[in-house]
Amino acid sequence: MRTRFDGELEHLGIQLSIMCSVAADAMRDATRALLERDLGLAEQVIGVSSQLHLLRLDCERHAISLLALRAPLARELRLVVSGIQSAEKIERCRVPPVRDHRFVTS
Repeated sequence: MRTRFDGELEHLGIQLSIMCSVAADAMRDATRALLERDLGLAEQVIGVSSQLHLLRLDCERHAISLLALRAPLARELRLVVSGIQSAEKIERCRVPPVRDHRFVTS
């Protein structure tokens, strides 16, 4: 049972890693869109916001199911709660300044 829980914790870590990668790519693309005044790329970055939100919801659902179904011990509980908090912080990494197209088109 513990081995399965460890595997599910690892899966949560992988989900968070994917979120970090998506957020990092979005930040890079947003910077490029602003520097190169690329409206198309800016619009793509805006679309990533909803993708990050969905990834966050998946992480939270997974973490909550771990809490509800696996009865984690103190150390494991801290890891799961940290995962929920991390997902929320990663989602906030989306790049809001690109929403103002005047920066890109002027």
